[in-house]
Amino acid sequence: MSALFILRSAAQGLEGSDEPSGLPPVRASLAAQGFSAERHFRWPGGCLGWLPTPGHPETASHWLIEPNGALACVGTLFFDGSAGPAALARLFAAFHSPADLAHLPLSGSFMAFLCKDGKAWLFGDPVGLVKAYRTADSTLFSTSWLACAENSGEAVLDRIGALDYILAGANHDERTPLAGVRIVDPAVAIDLQTGQPVTAYPAADWHPAAPFQRQDEALDECQHIMESTARAIGSAFPGGVHAALSGGFDSRLIVASLLATGNRPALHVYGRPADDDVTIAQSIARALALDLTPIDKSVLNAAQPALDAAQIQRNLTFFDGIPIDGIFDRGADRQTRIAQSAGGAVALNGGGGEVLRNFFYLHDRPFAAADIARVFYSNYPPAAVRRPQDLAAYRDYLAHAMEHQVGQQGLLPRPLVELLYPLFRCRFWMSRNNTLAARCGDFLTPLLEPRLVRAAARIPLAWKDYGRFEAALITRIHPALGQFPLAYGFTPAAGPDRRSRASLWLQHRRPPWLRASMAALKALRGQRSPPLAQLFPGLIPDSPWLDEVLDSTRLIDEGQVLRAATLAVAGRHLGIRRADG
Repeated sequence: MSALFILRSAAQGLEGSDEPSGLPPVRASLAAQGFSAERHFRWPGGCLGWLPTPGHPETASHWLIEPNGALACVGTLFFDGSAGPAALARLFAAFHSPADLAHLPLSGSFMAFLCKDGKAWLFGDPVGLVKAYRTADSTLFSTSWLACAENSGEAVLDRIGALDYILAGANHDERTPLAGVRIVDPAVAIDLQTGQPVTAYPAADWHPAAPFQRQDEALDECQHIMESTARAIGSAFPGGVHAALSGGFDSRLIVASLLATGNRPALHVYGRPADDDVTIAQSIARALALDLTPIDKSVLNAAQPALDAAQIQRNLTFFDGIPIDGIFDRGADRQTRIAQSAGGAVALNGGGGEVLRNFFYLHDRPFAAADIARVFYSNYPPAAVRRPQDLAAYRDYLAHAMEHQVGQQGLLPRPLVELLYPLFRCRFWMSRNNTLAARCGDFLTPLLEPRLVRAAARIPLAWKDYGRFEAALITRIHPALGQFPLAYGFTPAAGPDRRSRASLWLQHRRPPWLRASMAALKALRGQRSPPLAQLFPGLIPDSPWLDEVLDSTRLIDEGQVLRAATLAVAGRHLGIRRADG
């Protein structure tokens, strides 16, 4: 469970001090989360603490000391196809200022501290797949939200941050459920002398060049990117690549790329024996003689004791306070996260593959960011939000955050709407899972390789519809895998059949106002959730500070209810009090 923290000297009195006052509490926070064996580095502006993944000596390769500085990494960093010590050494040599970052061949999923010639910086990968957090005064930075929350002073609820976490599944832009903790913008590097952000990955650099004119040209480019990425992963982790295989597009594309480049990954599939994902994966594994492990999380959980207060507290620290799925895991989620990177292996996940498809299921025309917020981020009954002004502020917050990430206001051209998927959805929602996975070992989402994100933005939307482009790419990379059916009822080689196209066509044609109203319509039919205290009797504390913001009994989505209960537990742990205003 690799992690880092940085204490800036501005308010810590580090100069001339062997033990700054802020160090013991931060160390205690991370120790409670399971971290130990801290390595530290001091420079005139502050102190870095870096903690390796317990039981993974391989993560020592994420730490580099040079005569004129240091580089420490949480996650998995690639530099021009190399990983490990070679990648860190090449990055250290090439870096002179944050202006270099956008032009360096960086990829992977990481957060890095780099100090060189007395100047220190904090920055992540170009897409922003591992989060860093900061206290409101920018004196403490960490890859752990909980470490910042426990050391941020008085714990005051952020109403909009709380709504965002509960309703959308993760926090977007800078706000979190705690007013004293903020997310570091993934597009910036932090100057650790001043605590100020400096643009590292300008939004305009992601804006697509001219669209591909021929589909073969786009397929060639994407095939080259996928295969070169697979070769780099196989070289960095020989004999230690773990990947999922299911009935979907994205895992199939990753496995196709690995097999086409001579890699034989250890595969797994989640689900019950009769699930489509499991039966399809098993048929592929038998035909191609691949190593596949079915994992039924319901069976794993059944073997665990019932949840109690002690287990929930352990989950709170293991999952860093506010995970997407909540903290009410009996053991299966924790076990599988640890196992997927065991022994120094890298775990590959298909997240982000919808850069190759029409993720938002919207027409090929411009949209305002407010339209996307209203259509895609409205999976809740508006009546669940106590104050209308909070609901309006939340929707405005999402829209402004989207505009900020793509660097344009007003009506967004359709290619920029497509970029909202990697630069907004994946940067914040998916990165929360990546950040947790990075605590357990090496973890990558290869379908968000920066070169693929840029290439996908040039693919005409009509080619992406119904999964046609991704199906063709799978078949081109590995023809044999293109012959096995997907869970959607067709093979990649044949492409989507008439029934599949008709089903998706209807989704495209639903007007935005109807999509935005679906949760409210379900609520009108009488769907209600039980009070939080009834979910896990005796384990969920009363949280009047949260009740003032949200009526959780009006929620209809199980994930939202579990996140509300998670925030109630986190609030008790932190001593959260009601929000101001």
